Amino acid sequence: SSGRSQNVTIKEGQTSLSVEYNYLIRPKTKGKLIIGPCKLIFKNKVFETMPIEVEVLDALPDSQLPAQGNKMPKFETEGTLL
Repeated sequence: SSGRSQNVTIKEGQTSLSVEYNYLIRPKTKGKLIIGPCKLIFKNKVFETMPIEVEVLDALPDSQLPAQGNKMPKFETEGTLL
């Protein structure tokens, strides 16, 4: 599944907003794959992530899958948008 969350913080008179998008991707093949960059245009500025290389292995049996509600591993990148 995918989702979106946002957080507003006010600290020492400064307001900041962060928005997080989460995506579950399902590969069609095994092996080393590249997840391409994500691009965002904000106030006429372009922000782009670096590509990520992942290695896809055999699927786990159902008995070894994480229990419902457990968080999946994720990649994070931080930045400030003004």
